[in-house]
Amino acid sequence: MSAKRFILLIDAQAWRLVLFKRNQYCELRSFGPDEAGLAAMLGWMQTFPGARVAVLTNLPEEHYHLELMPVVRGAAGRALLKRKLAAWPHAQGLHTAFLLETIKTSRLENRFLFAGLFSPPLTHCLPALQAAALSLQGIYTQAILLPYCLPANAQRLSDCICVHAEHTTLYLSYFKYQRLCLRRRLSMSTQGMQDVASMIPALTQLHRELVSQFGLSESASLPVFCIIAEIQQAERLTLPAPFQYQPLTEAALIAAVGEGSLPTGLRAVEWVAMHAILADQALPNLAPEANLLPEKLKRLQRNIHLAGVGLALLLALLAGFNALATQQLNTQAGLVKAQLDEPEAMPFAGGLRAEQLPAIHALTRTMQAISASTRLPDQALHDLQPMLTGLRDWQLIRLEWQAERPESADPDAHQTQSLKMTFQQRETSQHARAVLEWQQLMQRLNQLPSVKQLQTETSSQQSTTNGRQGSTDPLAMLGLQPMLTLTWAAVQQEGW
Repeated sequence: MSAKRFILLIDAQAWRLVLFKRNQYCELRSFGPDEAGLAAMLGWMQTFPGARVAVLTNLPEEHYHLELMPVVRGAAGRALLKRKLAAWPHAQGLHTAFLLETIKTSRLENRFLFAGLFSPPLTHCLPALQAAALSLQGIYTQAILLPYCLPANAQRLSDCICVHAEHTTLYLSYFKYQRLCLRRRLSMSTQGMQDVASMIPALTQLHRELVSQFGLSESASLPVFCIIAEIQQAERLTLPAPFQYQPLTEAALIAAVGEGSLPTGLRAVEWVAMHAILADQALPNLAPEANLLPEKLKRLQRNIHLAGVGLALLLALLAGFNALATQQLNTQAGLVKAQLDEPEAMPFAGGLRAEQLPAIHALTRTMQAISASTRLPDQALHDLQPMLTGLRDWQLIRLEWQAERPESADPDAHQTQSLKMTFQQRETSQHARAVLEWQQLMQRLNQLPSVKQLQTETSSQQSTTNGRQGSTDPLAMLGLQPMLTLTWAAVQQEGW
């Protein structure tokens, strides 16, 4: 951001250009609004390349208009506002609109203030500023910036009136929540605010408009801040009800911005409004979008540079943390490697003797046998699962598994396992179909290569067939619960 800034003051008398360096006042020059004056002003500004320019106006050609519009959000609302603003007769390039409040009548409506400025010399000057590589910060009016010039207690008020005089013109402005809503001009025969009698009728008329347009109560007190040069004049002023008189001296305004004295050639209201511009606040701007584009691009470029610097610092910080973590891991790995290279440095407690190895080997084989025993039923259940799936007339009601220890004491001996299954015929089954299904089940079980023996039992009789045989006779009684006992071939225990 450039340290040099210009603020161009435009009023009915002359054009004044104020130079600031690092937001500190440096110099003031006056120029005429003619071609020669504009050329001289541009020549002086070009001696400060890269400077930013802001325009502060206080012209009789400033126009303000209240507009009620239905609440429309998004792109449709912006398009409606642009159409309304384009149809406004005083929208001639230097204009803007800002939201004052949302009110509820028969529907929700937004109250906008349209602000427009007609100044052909200023319109002619804008392309010259852009050609001179000077960034335009914005075009502001003194009336719109006046709420930002008031003390903090006045800015917190919801409704107030501000009165100040410049030469023989008296300005009356109504503010609502720090926003300009109405402004009136009054010509006086004398300079300053000595002619108080001419101000009271204008205040009364303004109060009537506020009651009708903004719904103010007629009896409610309305603060009126009068900006006066001297305290002696403030003490002599009196206002009738419902106005609440609040004197405000120019010295108090100047002290509020932190400056010791007012520069020669400037007025107090202008001086305070310029500091509101220097603070880079979000203010209503009358400048065209095309003239604000270079400043927006510069601001975007600055933001990108700042984001890049921040990202670079973050990456450097992460790289430092990664390097520190890698160094710590390398240190730990070196310690572990040193311990592995020197096994005598970490002996077992008590050490191991050769006579202890058979006992440890036997314990290991026992643990392997226990672990393998817990996994023995897996193969048997895996073999039976496809056999029992899809039985319609028989239901498995009990399943018992048993493992037999090997008769030999050899740890490498094999174990055998048996599986006893109890079936029950379903109530909805048919006798002939149940007999056929039972025979098919017995045939499939006899065909299992891992089954060593198959036994069939009932609740009243028991038959045993040795070898790979099974009873396939039809069941004579439907109420019996047949039981099948399957003995699997010897299974070798698996180790860990």
